[in-house]
Amino acid sequence: MYKYFLVIFILISSGCEDANESIIDIIPDQIDMICMDIVSMGGTLNAVIRTQQEYEEIIEQRFDIPLQTYWDGNYESVLSNIMDRNPGLSAYEYEEMVREVFYTYLPFRGTDECEHPTIDFGAYTLLGVDAGAGGCEKPEIEVQYTSQNGVAILSLFITTFGSCEAWHSQNIWVLVPKISENTDVQFEKEYGEN
Repeated sequence: MYKYFLVIFILISSGCEDANESIIDIIPDQIDMICMDIVSMGGTLNAVIRTQQEYEEIIEQRFDIPLQTYWDGNYESVLSNIMDRNPGLSAYEYEEMVREVFYTYLPFRGTDECEHPTIDFGAYTLLGVDAGAGGCEKPEIEVQYTSQNGVAILSLFITTFGSCEAWHSQNIWVLVPKISENTDVQFEKEYGEN
């Protein structure tokens, strides 16, 4: 019987937490943004996405525009090459062959059926940060999130392996509880070697 009272007490006391209390050292839920990362991996990324409109804007900047720019810049040369090697085909057949060439190689490969995750921005904020590192193999990355006194910090602890000069590009995308507009969001990275 004592066990039941203890369980009830724990449930009641845990439900009485102040909603304004800080979130300390939470390992956030990582989200797969592979479609964007296929196209725009590498470079600096410090993204704080609070609204659907901001989400659509980053998809346009990091996915739609780079693909369209690549397509526009390479379409005529690919089409010309295909037409030289395959004379007498219809316009539709040429178009299909161009699409096949584009979707065989990066940055298009793997994007023909891409769907970006649906996010409830009423409850969550999406944070994105680049976590590229050198080394002989892909680094290990520990992610922590802290929110306290009007400051939210996404911390990456990146462990590299060996002194190889190979660069391993990787972005970390996490969902955290909704961050207000007046909260200062910071990204921290700490590197260590194994």
